[in-house]
Amino acid sequence: MRFLQLGPLTVRTDSGEPSAVGGKQAVLLAELLAAEGNVVPAGRLVDEIYGGEPPAKPLRALHAQMTRLRRKLAQWDAHGPGPERLTSSHTGYALKIDAAESDVAQFLAEARRGRALVGTDAHEAIAVLQGCLGLWRGPVLDGVSIGQGARFLASRLEEVKLQAVESLIEARIGVGGDAEVVSDLERLLEEHPYHEQLADLLMTCLYRLSRTADALAVYERVRRRFVDDLGIEPNPRLSERFTAILNHDLGHDPVKRPAAEPEPFVRTARRPQEYLRAIADPGTFAELGPGEPGDAPASGVCRVDGKSVAVFARGGRSSSSSSASSSDGADIQRAMEYARRARVPVVGFIDSGEASLEGYGPVLRTAAGLSGHVPQISVVLGPCTGAAAYVSALSDLVVTTGAAGSGNVALTSPGVDETFPLVRRLLGYLPSSCWHPPPVAPPVPAEPMPGSPAETRDVIRGIVDSGSDLELYAGTGDGLITALARVEGMPAGIVAATGPLTLAATDKGTRFVRMCDAYGLPLITLVDTPLFPPGQEDTGARLLYALIKASVPRISVILRGTHTVMNATEIGADAVYAWESTNTAALGPVDAVLAPDRTRHAVAARLAVLTSALEPGFRHDNQPQ
Repeated sequence: MRFLQLGPLTVRTDSGEPSAVGGKQAVLLAELLAAEGNVVPAGRLVDEIYGGEPPAKPLRALHAQMTRLRRKLAQWDAHGPGPERLTSSHTGYALKIDAAESDVAQFLAEARRGRALVGTDAHEAIAVLQGCLGLWRGPVLDGVSIGQGARFLASRLEEVKLQAVESLIEARIGVGGDAEVVSDLERLLEEHPYHEQLADLLMTCLYRLSRTADALAVYERVRRRFVDDLGIEPNPRLSERFTAILNHDLGHDPVKRPAAEPEPFVRTARRPQEYLRAIADPGTFAELGPGEPGDAPASGVCRVDGKSVAVFARGGRSSSSSSASSSDGADIQRAMEYARRARVPVVGFIDSGEASLEGYGPVLRTAAGLSGHVPQISVVLGPCTGAAAYVSALSDLVVTTGAAGSGNVALTSPGVDETFPLVRRLLGYLPSSCWHPPPVAPPVPAEPMPGSPAETRDVIRGIVDSGSDLELYAGTGDGLITALARVEGMPAGIVAATGPLTLAATDKGTRFVRMCDAYGLPLITLVDTPLFPPGQEDTGARLLYALIKASVPRISVILRGTHTVMNATEIGADAVYAWESTNTAALGPVDAVLAPDRTRHAVAARLAVLTSALEPGFRHDNQPQ
């Protein structure tokens, strides 16, 4: 059988017959399918099917609806698992289907494959992308009064569809189909008037067809929309395209080529542009500023593992406070302003000496304004003093080389070449902005869970996806481990207490919790010992305050500690689990007592429920701690 969501909700039975689904059954089925096998809370399902007028006994009514749905599953899948696909738990319901049974899963996989082929085999890319776009029969779940989860799925699918159409057009341009795609681009740009990449493609096609005046008119029309409607200028890359067309200097190559492997970084003269091109996916870097040669600061936009990122670099020039001009920070300001408008992360490379406050004042104001809105990562590769040091101090995360490590450094690499994969990995855990959900990856099994007693780091590896844990601030704050990781593909922050908190551990834990909370990363705390030494409770007060104020899902697992308040139910934790070896009588309420090897399953299941209801949005700034 197959579940078809790319159009009217339809179930194709195991005999191949289509069966339409309507009413409350359609709403339930749409929400369960959107959860992709995860548990949907019963309360949310009641809200979706009954709205503001639930029956007197809503859970009993929901159970009756689920019984009807199980009967339908038995009819649709007479020779398969049928009703066994729909499972229940104490929190809600889940529907288990294979990827081969979903047109959504097929579309996403083929769209990803087709986009990857554009730069290597345009003809095959065209065939694959046309095939996956042909799966669409209309708007997602057309005719169904969809709920929260299905709305999020529909929005995500429409975005991927537009990306697939864009990649298909690029592939058609790559085989010389400029004339055929112009009308498609004009139609798409009318439907998406603020989509700058579509305007870029259309301008390029028109220019290559010797329709220069029409290409210039497209830019003027798009720019007028941005200025009149949004009060901002379009992407600087689009204005660069306009200038190139005006000067007949565009060339014949398509606008962009998809990312492959990162370009190797060859360290020669510490030129800023070298840093930026080394972090960028090949062929995706575009300068934002005038592109001055040598050691002058540089800025641009690029893709890093497919994610749009604003980047800047300050090179090996040694400028004193007195000699640095007011334009010294202009390139950095351009990158930060682009990050603000486009809602994308900003990564800065600093390999220089002192800088003037005159030149960096606007940069520091902008960096403070971006705090908690878009992720800011500073990579310090050399001396960093004066006003330039404050740029890194205002960042969410700082990466340094071994020779440059100091201050609140999240990660240290042995050399320059090794910093680029670290930054790429960091970006892989973080959303583009606080308005976007954190990126989910394919799940990977965890390493075997050790029994009790066990080293805390081994316990972490028994909970998270194998190889996904990335410890931050490892060089400071004994007694506390802070790490980014994934659980069944879902990114999360790990805070593990391994001993009484020191002041340094409190500082690093507070900084980490606030960063995770600002960017929507759920928090998983592991408690192995009493949190505060006797008489020193004030040491951890700031960390405790950060945990209490956190708005993201919080799950606590108590391994051995018997007297702790960190992330307990009483201070707002969403779930608290304790190992069997723990003296639970001293703990207060816990959701479940677990055998160690059941920890990952319990955490992943609760995390899926909690994150499905999390709506991204601005929470607070991520002020330096």
